Amino acid sequence: MCQKVIEITVIQDVLVCNVTVVCVCFSPAQQEAQRAQFYVEKAKQDQRQKIIQAEGEAQAAKMVSRLNNHFLSHLSIMCF
Repeated sequence: MCQKVIEITVIQDVLVCNVTVVCVCFSPAQQEAQRAQFYVEKAKQDQRQKIIQAEGEAQAAKMVSRLNNHFLSHLSIMCF
């Protein structure tokens, strides 16, 4: 396998030094544990994303409300 990598890199004019090829194999139980860990982390990230989005929407709503109040106060002054 190492020889194949060297042949490919030579064809592409790439110099590769100190390469270690490691085969990582997990048992079915280890794969399931890794999969579960992935889903837990994904759920945490999804939760963080929803919180950040909600905070941003709340901040935007406050800003729109302030702008509306400011606009309405100027409008009422202009009308009277």
